[in-house]
Amino acid sequence: MATHPMTATEYKQATRRPPAELIPREDHNRWMLTSHSALNGNWPALAMQTGNEAAVYQLLVRMKQGN
Repeated sequence: MATHPMTATEYKQATRRPPAELIPREDHNRWMLTSHSALNGNWPALAMQTGNEAAVYQLLVRMKQGN
């Protein structure tokens, strides 16, 4: 995972892959813009933009495992 804020291209690529595996396409944008307690109330999109993409991926892994 990057330790710096993502570039626009990195952000665009990163936001498409993992959520697409777990979240129906029609709900993808809503999920990315919904606050999550696992992200300290941040949205996944905001967390990724501010360099906290690892927490978003951890959230997705927990979702994939059914937790």
